[in-house]
Amino acid sequence: MDSNGNNVRRVVEDRLSSLPDELIHKILSCFDIKFAVQTCLLSLKWKLLWTSIPCLNFSTDHFRDLQKFAKFVKHVLSHRNHQIEVSSVKLNFRGAYNQVFVKKIADYAFSHNVQE
Repeated sequence: MDSNGNNVRRVVEDRLSSLPDELIHKILSCFDIKFAVQTCLLSLKWKLLWTSIPCLNFSTDHFRDLQKFAKFVKHVLSHRNHQIEVSSVKLNFRGAYNQVFVKKIADYAFSHNVQE
């Protein structure tokens, strides 16, 4: 209600969803992929947009252990839109890492014509 006692309805405009997918991809590519996935889940239009992000930025910073991180990475890679080429892959490990795991990520990136 406003100060006169009238019901006031505010219209919230979603300007972000009207942006082209390419621009949204660029914005999301600036973040860790976990944050990008979480952000996409906030909007119905963006719900599956994370599956076509060409820049994959993986970091162990937001995971309790390497096993949970590996499970998340496997989920992201298996649910990506495989028709979209990967322009870049970044891996940030805090602590120990598994070379076989890193090789699997690299193999995935190379099979999708990674550029960086």
